Amino acid sequence: MKIGIKYCGGCQSKYNRRKVVDEIINKNSNQNDFYFVEENGVYDLIVVVSGCQIKCASISKYITKNGYLEIDCQNYQEAQKLLAKKLTEIKF
Repeated sequence: MKIGIKYCGGCQSKYNRRKVVDEIINKNSNQNDFYFVEENGVYDLIVVVSGCQIKCASISKYITKNGYLEIDCQNYQEAQKLLAKKLTEIKF
């Protein structure tokens, strides 16, 4: 599965976003390919990583077949579990 990663600007980050993304990639890269999103790129899923609850990351220029998984300061500790659930829901 092609998974895009989109970070917010990081101006008010309340947790280590890079650490969370590194853990996601390390634990899921054997079955999925991860990319930093590019405009007009097409992804099976996009993980939007917001540092706070404002969720300012602009995602309108990115194409996803199965929606978004939003990670923020309120749910980042469950990121791995949330991704596993989302992947189970969309596996073809």
